[in-house]
Amino acid sequence: PKSVVGIDAKCSACKKHFMTHSGTYLESLAMDLQTKRQFMTGEQGGNALDYTVIRMLRSGLTVAQVERLAETELQTHYLALKAAYIEEWDKVDALRGVGRVNSCRRDEYPEFPKHYVPGRGHLTRMFVHDYWENKPY
Repeated sequence: PKSVVGIDAKCSACKKHFMTHSGTYLESLAMDLQTKRQFMTGEQGGNALDYTVIRMLRSGLTVAQVERLAETELQTHYLALKAAYIEEWDKVDALRGVGRVNSCRRDEYPEFPKHYVPGRGHLTRMFVHDYWENKPY
């Protein structure tokens, strides 16, 4: 999962506020900067979607297939990180007698963050948004 962080900027000429990841601001940038963007934002810039996911939708996968694929990829990543956490926890625990102590319990690893999986509604909205954004081309 990726996070997109923007800032609330203010134009020195017209004094309007805008988010740096909003579509209208991004369209005002030079084309070489626009093409480096790895995500697409919605109308207000609040939600985004990685272009890798958009390409899956463009290639003909259904929204349900993309949702399941995204969840599978995120689950795989989550389980790999959890295994690495447990392995490191066990290493530290094995050295308990020589001054190393774990600062948490072995089973304190957080639950799978289901909110990172893009839902069908969001995928559909972003796919339609992508269509309208690229229709002239």
